[in-house]
Amino acid sequence: MTVLGGAYLAFVAGCSVALSYVLLQVCHALHPPGAATALVVAVDPYAQGAKFLFFPVLVGIVLIVVFAWVVRFAEARLVQRMTATTSSASADDVVGDAG
Repeated sequence: MTVLGGAYLAFVAGCSVALSYVLLQVCHALHPPGAATALVVAVDPYAQGAKFLFFPVLVGIVLIVVFAWVVRFAEARLVQRMTATTSSASADDVVGDAG
């Protein structure tokens, strides 16, 4: 299997990182691992193909999104419980003072 850049590997690797940073800046989504993924595809001959995009990259994205949803749901439940506890305690204080 041949490397994408061949004799110009350093140039191709630098261009892939630079282009990915420019695109990330344009999209206002600066994320250094995005440029690292472009570098891996440019340098590693085994990562040049759809298999690399589907297994490590797509699976990683799905895991991060699922984890973020779980954390958001758990945080919302915790805030809801804390709000309910705080509002009932302050209502008891008001009733206790009035009686």
